[in-house]
Amino acid sequence: MRTWTERVFLLGLIAVLIAGCSSPEESDTESTSPLPNSVCADGRPDSNPPSAFDTELKARWTLSVDDAVPGARWDPEQFMPAHMCGTVVAMAIRGVPKNDTTHRRFVDGEATLVGVDATSGEVKWTRPLLRGAVCAREPVRGEAVCIVDRRSTNDTYCAYVGLEEDRPLSPCDEGVAPGVGGRTGVSIQYVRLDSGHTRTEEPQGVDAATVDRNTLVTASSVDKNTIVVQRRATPYSHGWESTVARRPQKREVAADGIHLLPVAGARGFLSAWGDSDMVGAVLDAETGRRVVDASNTGPYLAATALPHRQVAVYDANTTAVHDSDGRKIRELPRTMVSGLPRSSMRSTVSAAPPTFVYRGVTGRDGTHDEAFDLETGDRLPAVPMTMSAYRSTSPSQPGTAVGGVLVFVNTSGHERTGLTYNYYGAMDVRSGQVLWTAKGKFPTGEVANDGDSTILLRASSEKQDTLRAFDVRRGVVRWETRLDPFEGYSDGVAIGNDTLTRMTAQ
Repeated sequence: MRTWTERVFLLGLIAVLIAGCSSPEESDTESTSPLPNSVCADGRPDSNPPSAFDTELKARWTLSVDDAVPGARWDPEQFMPAHMCGTVVAMAIRGVPKNDTTHRRFVDGEATLVGVDATSGEVKWTRPLLRGAVCAREPVRGEAVCIVDRRSTNDTYCAYVGLEEDRPLSPCDEGVAPGVGGRTGVSIQYVRLDSGHTRTEEPQGVDAATVDRNTLVTASSVDKNTIVVQRRATPYSHGWESTVARRPQKREVAADGIHLLPVAGARGFLSAWGDSDMVGAVLDAETGRRVVDASNTGPYLAATALPHRQVAVYDANTTAVHDSDGRKIRELPRTMVSGLPRSSMRSTVSAAPPTFVYRGVTGRDGTHDEAFDLETGDRLPAVPMTMSAYRSTSPSQPGTAVGGVLVFVNTSGHERTGLTYNYYGAMDVRSGQVLWTAKGKFPTGEVANDGDSTILLRASSEKQDTLRAFDVRRGVVRWETRLDPFEGYSDGVAIGNDTLTRMTAQ
């Protein structure tokens, strides 16, 4: 019989040996505390970007990519910065030319997740990511979650093998890219936001995964005709399991990819479908109930989530609004053009009140837009075909909707000089009154809006960019500030290839 002291010594020795034999793929920074029982530890907000743009935003700090990951570049296309639990999370990539804009860099570059203190701008941690990892922009129990879709990663990587002689890739092994754990399925990488501690999960039988409302949701293909969707329980949200019957285009289909994504627009709905399915299922994210089916358009289902737990579903002819129980609240009238019901799948749906839809309609006499109020079903004024001051431009296209105002754009090309001009205007959604029109109001384009009255615009120059807050109803600039060149803006952070800048109201 060993003494209590001897047993404590042996347990301590075993712990040391286990720590010394831990996998090199895990973080060298140990987790100092268990996972929190809330979205973030210490009750911190999971995200706190500026909610309104009427007050001027200024740079609080700027971080060079070389100070975080030397020789890399920020990659906003692969992952836009997100503010999580007091940490600004961004992605840097190196090992590929800085001018490489192909999808090869998603599966070949050395991707690194970077955690930056949101207050000071100091780098807290950097962690290499698995090949092909796509990171969610919301935390789960104090961790960032990055998901590898093995099928997609393998297909993309293997397609580039042998294409570029000056940058050869290592060969695939029977369709599996180097470092990817198998032909199908997912790998999930978790990174602690406070310490950077990393762990990896490879759930068996899971074909797709996503993060919705700070909770992990997975989808598994049970057979060729059935998908099982599961929402994992957390201390702050309950779990559920939902069985989805697939509707493939052919009775006999080969095993294909499974997709699981939040429905675009307001939160509250998930979508699940297979590559060969004609339609996919829209699920209530709270209960897992199958609400309605929506057409498979390829990368997404033809649906938009609306406020008040409603969802708009559209196809080639109609747009219908359903509640979370699947009841059809209203159906917009079928379009008749030149005596035939003909409309395209192009629809612009406003997901913030007031909700409305602009549908692109194609008939024998060309294409035009029609608009409907999704709350009442009433027809709304259409976007003006041309602007009165610029009648030689192409037909208008609907753009951003903010606070009941729709911004629309016309484009005109000059054949001799090759120059292209954008002509912008804004109209009141309900009355159809054109509030203003102008050429060059938006030198480059919109990067964000506050959902109320203001949009943020970026104007580019060679050495500096300008961030402008634009009042959409009055057509005037509220304020502007100059920044290092940037490509995108999210969660109060402007990001370019070389710098990351946090913006705050000061």
